[in-house]
Amino acid sequence: MRKIYRNKNNSKVIDNYIYLFISIFLYSFFGILFSIFTNNLFRLPQTIAFIFFLVITFKLVSSYINQKRKNILFSIFLILQFFIIIRIDLFSVNELRLILFDSNHFLSYLIPLVILIPIRLNNMNKIFYSFLIFSIAFLILNFFLIVKFPVNNFTDLIVISSLPPAGILLLLSKYSKKIIIIPALVVVFSILVIGLIYGRRSVIISATLFILFSYFINVIFNKRVRNSLKIVSLVIIATLSFYTINYFINTVDRSKFAIFDRADEDSRSYVLNAFNKDFKFNDYIIGRGIDGAYYNPIKYWNFDNKESKKVSYRTNIENGFLYIILKGGIFWLFLFLIIMFKAIYLGFFKTKNLFTKALVCYLLIYFIEMLAYGQPTFSIKYFLVWICISLCSSRRFRNINEKQLVSLINRNKFVKFKKNQQTEDVNYESISDL
Repeated sequence: MRKIYRNKNNSKVIDNYIYLFISIFLYSFFGILFSIFTNNLFRLPQTIAFIFFLVITFKLVSSYINQKRKNILFSIFLILQFFIIIRIDLFSVNELRLILFDSNHFLSYLIPLVILIPIRLNNMNKIFYSFLIFSIAFLILNFFLIVKFPVNNFTDLIVISSLPPAGILLLLSKYSKKIIIIPALVVVFSILVIGLIYGRRSVIISATLFILFSYFINVIFNKRVRNSLKIVSLVIIATLSFYTINYFINTVDRSKFAIFDRADEDSRSYVLNAFNKDFKFNDYIIGRGIDGAYYNPIKYWNFDNKESKKVSYRTNIENGFLYIILKGGIFWLFLFLIIMFKAIYLGFFKTKNLFTKALVCYLLIYFIEMLAYGQPTFSIKYFLVWICISLCSSRRFRNINEKQLVSLINRNKFVKFKKNQQTEDVNYESISDL
């Protein structure tokens, strides 16, 4: 009988992951408050959250590197990121502000490092509860904006932070408790309604995809659900969806839902054309670095729609693929997609559990989002992308069957199961073994 003893620091690793989530949550939350009220007092908790994230990440990554794990593909990706970062304009007056407070700038390049951090699933319900708390907090902020700024220019920054945690809880509903799933479902549907009210097509698409993928992964792909029930549920869902959409289109007051005015609006062609005109061949190959920009005069409106500012060169573009090309070129995009689709293939076709298939759904949703938005940011959304890549790429995690996985998630003690006619105590010290 072979025994693998549980590490005494197991609970600490789980807690460290929660601390990472908290640091990103606080950074995003107070960043949104600053963009609303432009009060420098909100910069202090942002800075503290930034430092907190760096300390925890350095601690966990150092622990992983000491195990001498290596992955050539990801190493090249990190090296390329380093060359993108060193092209920074240190002589710019605003550079320090960008480094500390722009979620699309330097901080977003730290997120992929989470793939090096050892992950343990014991008592993962702690993380599930933290996801729910984060989502509800941002939903409350959404409602606050609606009340205070009835005609506000709705920001996607809130959805970037509120929808992914709730959405991934729906994808993993088989492994969560009802007390977590029901509020998560309410959050996702609330965000969907907010998207319809403000005509945010990206919000509507993302929320809808989470709902659809959650249904398919937990019902259609669940082997424990009878085929007859799958057929009946599919018919019921399809019928309800048809009548709900039909009722919404033909009955509701269109003046209260901006989606009717913006459904067929072309808000991307001008930006894409400006990008293509300004970019040269060499730019497409190597990008323009962390401060890369392109000529695109545009006006930004504040939350109250009273103040605005004009910029001639933009450092952002509403397309995840082009954003990556803007900063690091086609080579960086190619490496990112190879890493992502390798994880998608392994997590869906080379697994013994539904957990990785649910995470694959999250990666697919993010890939679809990149067509119109989905830029790399220092956010819970992008953080979860790399967590999913790490888990789906782990051979040891993919080889855990459903019974073992449920025990690992819900118990904090040894997990005993039979393997090759023997009983062993199992603890997966690190599953980030790409």
